Amino acid sequence: GSTRITRGAPRAEPLPTASFVRERPLLTLGQALWVGVPPALDGTLSGFDRASPLLLDDDHQYFRSETLYPGAEEFSATANVNWSGDSLFLAVEVTKDRPVMRPIDAPPLNLDNEPDDINADGIQVYWRTPDGSAGAWLIRPADGGALLIRPIGDPNHASPIGTWLPTDTGYRITARIPCPHLSTLRRTERLGFDLIINE
Repeated sequence: GSTRITRGAPRAEPLPTASFVRERPLLTLGQALWVGVPPALDGTLSGFDRASPLLLDDDHQYFRSETLYPGAEEFSATANVNWSGDSLFLAVEVTKDRPVMRPIDAPPLNLDNEPDDINADGIQVYWRTPDGSAGAWLIRPADGGALLIRPIGDPNHASPIGTWLPTDTGYRITARIPCPHLSTLRRTERLGFDLIINE
């Protein structure tokens, strides 16, 4: 009726905001080893200096929203990075049961906000020099040992070349990554380098 009642109670403290993606520290600095003779790039490790491999085999390196990391024996990678002149040479050996290879002429998946190429097994490679020069590519296996290579961002860089082979535990990609600014780096400078394994 005509009676008004005001209800009141202590206000709860707001919950702290949280990000869905945690900032994770960089645990490893990699080393690209110089080679006098470029590797064969035939899907084998022939010609690669493998003294300083990059290992992607831990839960903190695995990003996926729906499933937990299955373990290194089911999904992991070992990468060897070499350089000579104006190129990075990359050998990535991926451990994975039954890799998914999408044919080049496969019909579009029509998934929201996802390029079809990341829904197949392959790699993404990024480099950046201290002066801001950069290059990036998505590289995935195709038929007959060929690589399907698409630029990410600036399409004007020279394209990588290479090949891939199936292995007993997954597959291996070997590629030459153009990086014309390598020769301008001073001894104390670092090259920004990211390697993503698509699953």
